[in-house]
Amino acid sequence: MPHPEKKYVIGRAPTCDIVLADESVSRIHAELAILDNGKLLVTDCHSTQCTLLLRVGLAVDHHDSGSQLIFQVNL
Repeated sequence: MPHPEKKYVIGRAPTCDIVLADESVSRIHAELAILDNGKLLVTDCHSTQCTLLLRVGLAVDHHDSGSQLIFQVNL
């Protein structure tokens, strides 16, 4: 598995790299890593509402470009 070049924490906390101001998003919701092969790795950080990829829950996975990530349930 390629190693991450850069990681970004996504969540509601002001200390996150990507802050989402929505109550359905956990304080530390997910982590997005850009791998050295150019792919993205998304990891749910045991969030309350989970992280969805096209409305399918994920734990850790690789996805092709054009995939839609959903971090909130109140759409």
